[in-house]
Amino acid sequence: MATMTCSKDLGEDEQISAIKTIKSKDYTGARAITIVLHGRSDNIDQSARFVEENIAPYLQDRIFVIPQGIIKVPKGYAWFYTIDIISNVIFGKVSRRIKQLDEMMQDLINELVQKHNCREVEVVGFSQGAMLAMRTMYLSGNITKIHAASGIFLRGHDDNHQPEPHAIELLISHGLADHIVYYPFHIYNMLRLASTPVNKKYSTGFYIHNLRGIERHLGWFDNL
Repeated sequence: MATMTCSKDLGEDEQISAIKTIKSKDYTGARAITIVLHGRSDNIDQSARFVEENIAPYLQDRIFVIPQGIIKVPKGYAWFYTIDIISNVIFGKVSRRIKQLDEMMQDLINELVQKHNCREVEVVGFSQGAMLAMRTMYLSGNITKIHAASGIFLRGHDDNHQPEPHAIELLISHGLADHIVYYPFHIYNMLRLASTPVNKKYSTGFYIHNLRGIERHLGWFDNL
């Protein structure tokens, strides 16, 4: 565990307090850095266990980085408050907290690239983590792949804000029976992302609000 640098405007109770790093099985060198962003009411211990059991054994030469959410909530941590999401989705406004999370993620990506001497960065996010994962397409030319599972697309700082001009592969997966983030939000993602200049792929399956959307696409990640 380690404390990461982040936006100085965030209070001490709104900063990444801990990070876990895991290397894939039979690791020989960093082919990619994979940042894993958990959902609301989760924590890095649960996320690390999922990575160790369900991702790391199947993807080669990855360094998995699992940061913990910045807001303490019952049973774990979160990245946003509900009002931040409502403001973005309904009114198209990017809250102060979301802007600061952008800065925090940008700092994290830059530090990881330098520390591990690896320029390929993937981001995996579930639910709230998926919302944050999709925003990383705007933050760094090192982002190569994003898998957002069961999340909502949060727009950039303004309508003209576009991802860095390089190849990004974006996969959005969503459960047809998701009772937390309903399936129509998958359609919403497709419509909002239609003009975004990245390579997009959409996937659904008959599952509820869980991590199956990530597990079933491990082969997609390994095709760098």
